[in-house]
Amino acid sequence: MKPDPHPNPKPAPNPKSSSKPFSTPHSPNPHLSISPPSSFFSNIPLLTPSSFIFWNCNALRPRLEYSVPEIANMLATHDPDIVFLSEVRLTCASLHTQSSLSTIDQKSQAEKRLYASSFTTGPFSAYSQVALSLTTKRYAGTACFIKKSLLMTGSVNVSYCLPGTAPTTSSKPAANTPSIASFFGGATKKQKLDPHDPDGRLIMIECETIYIVHVYAPNNGKDQTSFDRRTAWDDKVRGFFKAVQRNGGVWEGKPVLFCGDLNVTPKPLEDLSHPSWFKMQFKSDVPGYSGQPGMTPNEVAAFDKLCCEGNLVDAYRHLHPHSGDACEDITRPLFTWRGTRGADTPEAGRYFRKAMRIDLLLVNKAHVEMIGECEITGEGECNKDPSFCGSDHCPVYCRLE
Repeated sequence: MKPDPHPNPKPAPNPKSSSKPFSTPHSPNPHLSISPPSSFFSNIPLLTPSSFIFWNCNALRPRLEYSVPEIANMLATHDPDIVFLSEVRLTCASLHTQSSLSTIDQKSQAEKRLYASSFTTGPFSAYSQVALSLTTKRYAGTACFIKKSLLMTGSVNVSYCLPGTAPTTSSKPAANTPSIASFFGGATKKQKLDPHDPDGRLIMIECETIYIVHVYAPNNGKDQTSFDRRTAWDDKVRGFFKAVQRNGGVWEGKPVLFCGDLNVTPKPLEDLSHPSWFKMQFKSDVPGYSGQPGMTPNEVAAFDKLCCEGNLVDAYRHLHPHSGDACEDITRPLFTWRGTRGADTPEAGRYFRKAMRIDLLLVNKAHVEMIGECEITGEGECNKDPSFCGSDHCPVYCRLE
């Protein structure tokens, strides 16, 4: 979530990529491999994690340049088996290779070296499996890092779109066109292509007893194009979870956890630091869209509809019932996003000392007891607090029973 919406990139063809993961002989970390998607989960899955973290890192490169001590401390404190990142803002070379980092220019090559070091001596050295869903712009994008101890084989069952919601395009690549490039080296491997979200907004992994869907939902924005994009996203997500609910709250016999930066406050009076202030931020001529993106009446109604039709529970609020009063004390770990300081003085920042809870974990009511903990790790009055690890969002930690 950002105070102002992201630009709307032009829609792009959404190719397919699939097959088993492969290790890269050139990788500095011999255990590290990329997980291209499998065709809806034909391989042996991961062991079920005991814990995971999801975090909107607000661009991975600056986090690895300036926030390594904070990230390392966060990972050492919580020791998650899986780390999900959103808004990584990494680039792929084309929409035929959305699981691979671009090396198209010197900046991209330098970024790739930086990421490589983070898996050897850097903060992610305990993680040996990587799944990426990227786009060709430094925009959006998601990543998933998995500990080697979870691997039952050398492969991970991963997809980059929800079952039954594969994007359709007017120009489809041939079945065996190009290639997922290796994470660190120049090796390539011909594979069938699996659908990705055009902006790289979703990673779905299969574990032994559960599925985990991690997303970076589009910002609702302030214009009709943005409204329509968000509505289409919400309809797609709701359609999948309605299908899960019709199937007894499971998919392929397993519960589905849904997490990430959902870019919506479930209940504005509970999940905003200053509800009245946020409500007055923007006026729209379109009914139901006035207010700060993320808390407008139409967005909240769409979230309520998702939870109702999908029989989903907000895990954090289930474990931390609200007192009923708005809380302006943003130093407490009640909100996942903080406004930034102003350039000249902290108070000059429009959103300074303002906060929202928009990074969420949802689970079907039938399986809510499997969530042992769902904790907001960020404190402090703004994103400068070390618990935010340099981002404007803090990590959310989840432990499974």
